[in-house]
Amino acid sequence: MKRTTLWLAAAAVALSPMTVTAQDRSRVFQPSGPWTADFGDDYCRLLRTFSDGRETVSISFEKIDTGPTMRLTVLGNAPSVYRGSDEIGVEFVPSASPRRLPFARSTSTDGQQLLIFSGVAIDDGSAAPMGENAAPPPATLPSAAERDAQELARGAQITALSLTSGLTTPVRIETGSLRNAMEVLQTCGYDLLSIWGLDPEKHRTLSRPAFPPPGPLLANGTIPFGEFSRLAGGSNMVRVMVSAEGRPTACEIHYPTLSANVNTRICAQIMDNVRFQPALDAEGQPMASYWTVPPFVLMGPPPGRR
Repeated sequence: MKRTTLWLAAAAVALSPMTVTAQDRSRVFQPSGPWTADFGDDYCRLLRTFSDGRETVSISFEKIDTGPTMRLTVLGNAPSVYRGSDEIGVEFVPSASPRRLPFARSTSTDGQQLLIFSGVAIDDGSAAPMGENAAPPPATLPSAAERDAQELARGAQITALSLTSGLTTPVRIETGSLRNAMEVLQTCGYDLLSIWGLDPEKHRTLSRPAFPPPGPLLANGTIPFGEFSRLAGGSNMVRVMVSAEGRPTACEIHYPTLSANVNTRICAQIMDNVRFQPALDAEGQPMASYWTVPPFVLMGPPPGRR
């Protein structure tokens, strides 16, 4: 059941407007309303609208777990994308490493352009597979609490979101500090764990996330080649609940874009055939957790490519 949409008080997300110089050719959008929070049983979303006096642009940040990556959605016709562009420069200002990110493009019911970027993290503007457990973890990982603190510290430094290369005219959205917005998303993420029957406090200090064996997890042809185009923008994310014994106990699909039959086959193969290395708590003891990945992570290389 979805929880009631909440309005964040202006004081909760303080703004630090940027100074606009004559040399800056970006279209600059200022806030035209507060952040709104929409929380469901499997997602956490913040949305805000901005205006340059002529047009409006809305952005949303959405998380589906406690990991550092988000789905970024930009709604509005102001960002004019070059024909043929398949990447757009995305930068959380200030940043030492702006990135060009692939995106999915669609149209809203009222005719507005919709740009969707998956796996976006505010740490340095980088992108990674959405979900925190896309690959076996390194030998040492910061705890979730440490990672959350780093995200809040970085959010406090941010003054704007810029969309640059790939557009006919750059767009700068003056978000102000994102610290409190990220804190809201973090709190919601741990609330999701409670809804799923997991222990939020253990996840704040876990020493290893759950992860599957190496290699492809789906049989060739499970996802028909003709449906690959439906996987852009972080769609059809697969979330598997994993017991303390490493057994999958449930499989859910976020943002489903593949056909229902294909998603049924994906989950059936994971549930029947895959055994995980379970997550470990702070003391190194197995614990129930989850694993979230985009579907292409589950597949092997295309035929003829190794």
